[in-house]
Amino acid sequence: MARPSVHFGSTDPDPAPPDVEQVYRTHVGYVFRLIQRFGIGRDEVEDATQEVFIIVHRRLPDFDPRRGAMKTWLFAIARGVAANRRRGKARRLRVVVNGEACDRDVRPSPEQQMRQRETLERVGHFLTTLPPHQREVFELIDIEGMRGPEVSETLGININTIYTRLRLARQAFKRFAGTLGPDVERGAST
Repeated sequence: MARPSVHFGSTDPDPAPPDVEQVYRTHVGYVFRLIQRFGIGRDEVEDATQEVFIIVHRRLPDFDPRRGAMKTWLFAIARGVAANRRRGKARRLRVVVNGEACDRDVRPSPEQQMRQRETLERVGHFLTTLPPHQREVFELIDIEGMRGPEVSETLGININTIYTRLRLARQAFKRFAGTLGPDVERGAST
């Protein structure tokens, strides 16, 4: 027996929960593209996408469409999976010279790591200063690489509102970037 279709983000007090197969068929392409945009290598994109849906299978009973859209929930899961994979890859990364592994890491120098950490902390602090509605749009479009119409659909917000929030957040970021000074700009290019 087929389940009734579910409108995610509805105000129905007790909507029927979607099944994993339905979520997979509807959103696998979206999750695949997210994983790619999160910087996961081609050789790992399919595995990472599968990992997202394993988590979805386990956590789907906890999903509440009244708290947010399915795409937003999948976005958060995909971001976490991608971050975990990047951390794991960094731990395993070694230089191979003439077919043999060296003990030398290819990670940035301690100075570069410090500059990167400081910049990330500053940007993280900047993001906390944005109103939540501007921050969400700024992160999805400018950090995660989603397109405006896609964000509009995901969040259930008018496209003009999306672009207004993005413009305000970008203006705030431009002011913030002006306070960073030339050291940060040089650190980003080394």
